[in-house]
Amino acid sequence: LLLDALDDYAFDGIDVSGEATGYLWLPFFLQLAADPELELHDLRLHLLNPRWVKWFKKCFAQDDKTDEKDCYYIAERTRTHPPDVAWSADPSLLALRFYTRLRFHLVQNLAREKCYFSAFLFLKASAYRRLKPFSDVFGVTSRLVLTQQPYLDDLAELPVEDLAMHLHEMSGHHLRDPLKNARKLKRVAQESFPLEPRLALPVQRILDLTLQHIHFLEAQVEQVEHWIATELQAHPSIRQLATIPGVGPVFSSGNGAEIGSTQRFLQGR
Repeated sequence: LLLDALDDYAFDGIDVSGEATGYLWLPFFLQLAADPELELHDLRLHLLNPRWVKWFKKCFAQDDKTDEKDCYYIAERTRTHPPDVAWSADPSLLALRFYTRLRFHLVQNLAREKCYFSAFLFLKASAYRRLKPFSDVFGVTSRLVLTQQPYLDDLAELPVEDLAMHLHEMSGHHLRDPLKNARKLKRVAQESFPLEPRLALPVQRILDLTLQHIHFLEAQVEQVEHWIATELQAHPSIRQLATIPGVGPVFSSGNGAEIGSTQRFLQGR
């Protein structure tokens, strides 16, 4: 159909635009970009931010929003305000983009799970976050204490020296000052609101299951970071960006994958 229109009207080239709504546009764009016949007709693909189209529609009288009518506004937006840089297909960069966006998705899930965990941690030991018996609530020793000790009162009843030794063994001898940790943990047990005994088991089960999910998500993030590092080997310019202090491979990959080749901006394509 596109080729017929080009032949019938003797157009010099063709601009095809789509809204960046999820990945609904991607298979179509990849198909067009791979078409050898369209390539001969100066094909330019444009990907529009949906907000651009929404704001552009305010220039017209109010109209119903349908898929059929949206096409007109997308085409008009492209005709009157064409994007400076056309979209270009680069499967290797798309692969890197998929990985970095997946990592972002997983980290968001991880943050949400940690917030959910913290809500029930307050029920189990309301003073835990405030007194910070361990530097990281989600550290190894802290997790063991919160999962292996359903009732912190049992720990609080131990002499400080015995509790410190118990924590030191539990941490694999990694605590710098187990006596300090023991004192803080006893304070947590003493200063936390008491939990209704009938709620102790449900709260503990939720904490245990949520921690398992957090551990699973952390493992997934680690796996995706490995994939990113492997994919990064094919992009020396992004690897160079990663050498800047404070940037690192994940941040540089995310930026590089979204921006694409900077030569596009120099060439206006």
